[in-house]
Amino acid sequence: MSPPKIVVFGTIIQDLISYTERFPRPGETVRGTEFLSARGGKSANQAVAAARLGAQVTLIAKVGDDILGEENIKGLQESGVNVDRIEKSSNKPTGTALITVNAVGEHIMVVSLGANLELDESSAVRHADVLSGADVVIAQARAAVISRMVVNDVDGAKTAAAVIQRMGPRNVIITLGADGCVFKGSDESASHIPGTPSEVVDTTGAGDCFCGSLAFFIAHNRRRGVYSSCDDCCIRDALKKAATIASLSVTRKGAQNSFWTRDEILQRYPDVFK
Repeated sequence: MSPPKIVVFGTIIQDLISYTERFPRPGETVRGTEFLSARGGKSANQAVAAARLGAQVTLIAKVGDDILGEENIKGLQESGVNVDRIEKSSNKPTGTALITVNAVGEHIMVVSLGANLELDESSAVRHADVLSGADVVIAQARAAVISRMVVNDVDGAKTAAAVIQRMGPRNVIITLGADGCVFKGSDESASHIPGTPSEVVDTTGAGDCFCGSLAFFIAHNRRRGVYSSCDDCCIRDALKKAATIASLSVTRKGAQNSFWTRDEILQRYPDVFK
């Protein structure tokens, strides 16, 4: 069976991560325990996560014509991502994220999008050929923005999922961090898929790992035809497996460098790709 074809459309960001015992209060300086500069960005992270599971992944994105852009492109290539559709901006730098992680693995961040701001509808038109040939295209948005609701718990997510589905999408998935996610498919009511417990070191990139893994397993299941008569079953199975993969990523520091490879996952979960 040929590998799933996944296209990711979106951001590349250089992560600048400081680790500290606790977050500073306004106007306060706290001492960091460690610093890490790493490749990131939601879309780049998702692309790497899917590629490490064995997917054929193409990333459509934009970086600055600078050293950070070059390093990110090189890193994506090394992770098995097709970078032929990554463009360089002559006007804006590669995007950056200033991230602070506390002692329990929680994080806060400030993002400067840079060249990512030049990625727009015309970019999608230019790359329509690769988008049309994908099994899965990842292009997510914030549920709270779309539904115009406050989404901070399972019940709120279920209500928002129903609202969003009425706008047109057949399937709606809303992630809730450690609480897992909510899925609204053809059933009348939305269902909650719990997160998989883990010993948390750093949650940076865990949601992106979940999205990339979800895309992989949806495409993987459809190619195998095991849920051909039940699309909801296909997605629920993919959600559970994606939650498992994402739970592994929080046991390591950073974003892309925290994602486990297919071989590492098979050692822990031998049946996950069946």
